[in-house]
Amino acid sequence: MKIVFASDSFKGSLTSRQIGNIGKNVVSEIFGNECEVVNIPMADGGEGTVESLIEAMEGELVECQVSDPLGRKISATYGRFGNNAIMEMSAASGITLIEEKDREILKQNTYGTGEMMLHALRNGVKNIYIGIGGSATNDGGIGFASAIGVEFLDSEGKKLEAIPENFKNINEINISKIHPEIIDANITVMCDVTNPLLGPTGATNVFGEQKGADVGTRKILEEGMAHYINIAENTAQKSVRYEKGSGAAGGLGAGLKLFVDAKMCSGITTILEILKFQEKIKGASLVITGEGRIDYQSAFGKVPSGVARVSKEMNIPCVAIVGSMGRDAETLLNLGLSAIVPTVNAIMSLSDAMENAEKLYELALRRTLRLLKINMQD
Repeated sequence: MKIVFASDSFKGSLTSRQIGNIGKNVVSEIFGNECEVVNIPMADGGEGTVESLIEAMEGELVECQVSDPLGRKISATYGRFGNNAIMEMSAASGITLIEEKDREILKQNTYGTGEMMLHALRNGVKNIYIGIGGSATNDGGIGFASAIGVEFLDSEGKKLEAIPENFKNINEINISKIHPEIIDANITVMCDVTNPLLGPTGATNVFGEQKGADVGTRKILEEGMAHYINIAENTAQKSVRYEKGSGAAGGLGAGLKLFVDAKMCSGITTILEILKFQEKIKGASLVITGEGRIDYQSAFGKVPSGVARVSKEMNIPCVAIVGSMGRDAETLLNLGLSAIVPTVNAIMSLSDAMENAEKLYELALRRTLRLLKINMQD
């Protein structure tokens, strides 16, 4: 018998590793030592992806010096396994790096993300997997592009600082000096955001306000972005503005597509492929997945939906043990989940549930496995 744990973390209360450790103890208690237990730390390309994947792939964390969204020097960390790097742009260009009082959306850029990618490539990495959630920026990727050697020139041929404030001043873009390391690299963007670059559902109009852009600033950004992308697409001889995901991370998606021909993929799909998930769950009697809160949104690129889909393809039952259930969580039962088991077993506050997350998970798992044991006895 073989049981696989493939759960996302419960944000702020349980890590994937803790869940795996609880799983080993409870499975041993109920089935003895005859049952093989496999723990596969999971993430969906968002927060926590680097740590989970490095643990699963037995890789290492790498630290480098980069520029934050306002150009201040900071340390950023990415993961490496073999000649692959796994990184989150938020480590260099994330909104949590800038206090709210210091945010200037017209000056913030993704230069540090480009620096982090170059650091990996100059140290032997050939394949980069990058998650682009949690950005502080709305620069269309010009900061990233500047870091890798792209030059943005004004009408007099002078080099411009690569910040959104200068969108309107761009007259020419020189791509002849892009660093060869990044041209030869394979870059996969883990992104489940489908917004285009411009328009009512574009980067500025959907995400600009939460990054500190008021109505007037959003108008400046949208008009400037349109001016920049017209020149950029003409220079690169490709069109990206309408492609799904081009508006992700304030338009970094568009910049990655334009300047390094990055491939955009679902985060959870990419993670499952890197982990060779199908191979690891072969012969399993049960797969147990989960996350802190499951609802209808979990069907869109979250860990439980991805794990359930693959399990269903391999005819393996899949149960989600979750902190709580939200609106229309049962829709995931149509996507491959066999059952959803909440850990909360009484009326309690969120703080109590999080404080006692480990014990609550253990109890929920014990209930789940005892039901499985009854079925086996039949």
